[in-house]
Amino acid sequence: MTGSIDDNFYCGCVSTCPHGYSSNDICKYNCDRCTLKRRKYPTPEQFKEEYGVEYPDSGAVYYYTDKWKIDWYKFAKYVYPENVVVCACTPWGKPPADWRPE
Repeated sequence: MTGSIDDNFYCGCVSTCPHGYSSNDICKYNCDRCTLKRRKYPTPEQFKEEYGVEYPDSGAVYYYTDKWKIDWYKFAKYVYPENVVVCACTPWGKPPADWRPE
């Protein structure tokens, strides 16, 4: 993906957004009303808020200890419950080293 709405969100359009941009284009309309705006790095809780379903225990997540690591959500939430857990369900890959959830 090449485009983004801002640092932490992207346009989640499947085909074309109401403003005429495809999901790979930079969306120049960063409006709060847009229902197509998605987080690049959602936590499992944010994933549920945005998509209406629980993030599966078998889903891949990034979690942070001394660096970003990837594993199953079930493993990360039980072994490292105090660490930041981020869904690896978007095309954006792992977050930047200094990223933390909002």
